[in-house]
Amino acid sequence: MQTISEALGRIASYLDEYKKTNKANDARKIGEAICRVILLNSENKSTNELSNKTKYQELIESISKSNLKEDENHLKKIKTDLRIIQDLGNIDSHDNHAELTISDLESINRSVKNLLRNVFDSKEYIDIDEKIPLSIYTYIEKSITENENWRCDKIISLVYPNRDIVKIKEHKDFQFYTIPDVNHKKVGFVFLGRNISFSESLHDLFTNNESAINDLISLTFLFPKEISRTTGNEVKNRKRNIKSKCERFITSSHPKVAFTCEFIEDYIWDHCLINSLKAASNVTTEQFFIDQWLYKENTEKLSLDFIDDIIKNTSNDEKPIYIIIGDGGVGKTTFCAQAVQKIDQLLAQGAKKKALLLSSFDLPEELNNSDEAIDSIQSLYRVLQDDPDKTLNSQNLGLNISSGNILIIIDGLDEIESKLKERFNLESFINSVIELNDTYLNCAVIITSRDNNSEKFDRKKVNVYQLLGFDNQLIEKYLKTRYDHKSKHVGKGYDAKVLSYISSLSLDNNKKVTPLIMRLLCELVESQGDNQSIKDSDESQYFQMNSALDKVVYQIINRDIIKQEIDIPCDEYFMVMKEIVFDNNCLISKNDFDELIELSLINGSNNKSNGNNKKNYTNFYVSPLFQRVGDNFKIKYDSLEFWIKARYIIHQIQTQDREVSNNVINLISKECYQGGALVKEINSYIKSSKYDYFKSIIQDISKELLKSNINISSNIDISKARKTISSILYLAMSSENSTKEELTSILHSLFGTKPGERIKFLSIFGDFFPLDFRNFSVVDGYFSGYTNLAKSIIPEDKTVFIDCEFRNLDESNFGKNLLSNVNFNNCVLPDGIKNVINSGEQSKQEQIFNIRSDLVKIFKVGFKQSSFVWKSEGLYKQQCASLKHNLILSRYLTFLENENYLHKEPSKGSAGTGFRLCSNKENEVKDFVTQGIISTSIQSLIDKLVR
Repeated sequence: MQTISEALGRIASYLDEYKKTNKANDARKIGEAICRVILLNSENKSTNELSNKTKYQELIESISKSNLKEDENHLKKIKTDLRIIQDLGNIDSHDNHAELTISDLESINRSVKNLLRNVFDSKEYIDIDEKIPLSIYTYIEKSITENENWRCDKIISLVYPNRDIVKIKEHKDFQFYTIPDVNHKKVGFVFLGRNISFSESLHDLFTNNESAINDLISLTFLFPKEISRTTGNEVKNRKRNIKSKCERFITSSHPKVAFTCEFIEDYIWDHCLINSLKAASNVTTEQFFIDQWLYKENTEKLSLDFIDDIIKNTSNDEKPIYIIIGDGGVGKTTFCAQAVQKIDQLLAQGAKKKALLLSSFDLPEELNNSDEAIDSIQSLYRVLQDDPDKTLNSQNLGLNISSGNILIIIDGLDEIESKLKERFNLESFINSVIELNDTYLNCAVIITSRDNNSEKFDRKKVNVYQLLGFDNQLIEKYLKTRYDHKSKHVGKGYDAKVLSYISSLSLDNNKKVTPLIMRLLCELVESQGDNQSIKDSDESQYFQMNSALDKVVYQIINRDIIKQEIDIPCDEYFMVMKEIVFDNNCLISKNDFDELIELSLINGSNNKSNGNNKKNYTNFYVSPLFQRVGDNFKIKYDSLEFWIKARYIIHQIQTQDREVSNNVINLISKECYQGGALVKEINSYIKSSKYDYFKSIIQDISKELLKSNINISSNIDISKARKTISSILYLAMSSENSTKEELTSILHSLFGTKPGERIKFLSIFGDFFPLDFRNFSVVDGYFSGYTNLAKSIIPEDKTVFIDCEFRNLDESNFGKNLLSNVNFNNCVLPDGIKNVINSGEQSKQEQIFNIRSDLVKIFKVGFKQSSFVWKSEGLYKQQCASLKHNLILSRYLTFLENENYLHKEPSKGSAGTGFRLCSNKENEVKDFVTQGIISTSIQSLIDKLVR
């Protein structure tokens, strides 16, 4: 009788073969072996012996309640799939004219997957205390890491600080630690892995470490929770089953040692998380929340269902990072608050799960002067905290994130990047999360961002979803919720009026309505009451009337002007909002607000001597677009702040207005120098042909930088100047100009240079477009985090960068031969890029050597008795089976044929083709093959083959 371990090995072998062949007979073998595993797993010896039966039908019949103690309904599921494989496998294995259809093969595949899941991933029904082969484990869509790092020493050191931790035993399946306690006794910890045989591991532990266990007061067994992909729930009775196995060893050989069994995740929650973070967050949620669809490629899922999957760790996305992108007002912040509330509800029911919201709103406007890079969740968390009593240290935070106890939600990544500037390293930040997920495989970080440039997120590392807003069904649902029977507006027909407004927005067929627009429209309708009169749209300097949001805000402002009898035009009203955003950093005191409104009323009134202005300006206090915060006022919605910035900058660019205060330029340099959402919004409305505004700014800055270089009096802030230039490049060079050549042409236009000339003071920050550096060079340039430098065209034999400075370049983006020392003259380079250049130089020499060696080998095939003759293609393949350069033989032969060194000819005596050296190349190739002499033309061959 075979052992259960042997039977598992057979299943793994058959499964590997089945995955290659997709044959029903291989599936049948899997079914038979699974029957034997179930029977051998029984504690009843007579049931074990049934595994010796050789007929598949007899094995299936043995899987019964009379022979096994497992749940009868679960056994029926297993037998159903066993019979499907049996029936279809019989058709495939017999000599007949019937063939299995695609549908039949799909049924077999489903049954194989169901069997593996119901036997190996349903431990509440069938608990097989054996190490499951990796091929089975991964086939049932379960991840596992070969080298599990449970961060055991960190857990112990946090719970027992300042103790000497001794690692007694480190095994691939378990780790045994002790720490000193009282009376020369010790406390022990055993960390058990995920996919192990508990009985074997415990036998090893207690047999080989008896004296160490005798010295213990207590022994704590820690092991990970397991979530069943089949049920979507945590495996029931797992702790009880493991505890009973531990108890057998403890009670028989070490009865005086107190022992406990805990899930690692629970132990971390209980001992490594401060109590203040175990309480609910009490976030403020949207009153009329309607769950939206999240879109990913061709799939869609309701956002709260998506949160459910993450909480239960049953999401099909094994990557731990989820990026939610969407335009302003689409509901990203609302989604974050609802996610926190959902997890708070589970917390109140006893779940050990906490959502930690890290919001861009919590970043202080003025950060401290620390140069610490923000390259991990821990470092971002430290920047956001202002209460030391409620702050978790980095190690505790990392452990709770890794184990899935804390779900991190980051709202407003684009704003965080904008505020932290070059201190924030996105690539390192993403990698830090992946590292936290290495063993527990339960880490989840949700990030929202306005920036829809999702290409900057490496899809191998993150899952990218999109919020698009309300479709017609969700619009109806929102209105029904807002105007239900409890609403004071019920029965007033406001829902129909809102729908009428939506139809007037002239949205494209596929365009959805954002929650912000829905909310503004409802507030507009509710403020009107029964009065439907509204001012027609006038000409405006600032509003883009092909935008739905602009149309709605324009209507609201005009409605407020009429209702509150404010004697100013709509554009002057807009200027009040602009002053708050640009000149008061989005928050204005009541006194300053009063002065601003009074001045606007005077400037905008048709009757400048109107004595009612002074008493009427307080009507702004109740505007639906302003919010009072104590003795201050702000724009009510953060998305409107963004909208105001974009619309005013668009106006300045379109009117070529350089504004004396330069506040627009200041904001551009602050928020646009790395591209991002604001740049994309502006670019969608300005005409790319209007470069005069941009050219004049660059020329003025260049003059000031030149003054500072030659010690002429200049008060220019060099860092700000560089960021302004970078901002202008992003604004002027729309992504619609897709080719490197087109973008480089625009660059010359902006700097007033011609192809081939040097560009002075070129400054680029962040993920800028790749450029073609073949027809210009850069002097006194500055490049920070320019990731697409690696995708740019850089000629290897030309000095491109002179007196330039490079910062924050990731060398992993560069190929071995992309950069050379020739490209740089007196430049400041990061050490990593220096290493790339050095390795590239070395690699180039290696390539030249390898190519020369390969060419000699290829030419020698046809060189016999001191002359060149025709040889078959088969002989070339035989004698050139191993080549040194990373180019296959067929590519070499095609290349030499195109370069007129080889001539392809058919065989005279048989089918097939071969090659003969071209007669005009015989002398130089003979010298090359026999004496190593490299002619000019052969050197040209080698140069072309060097990559």
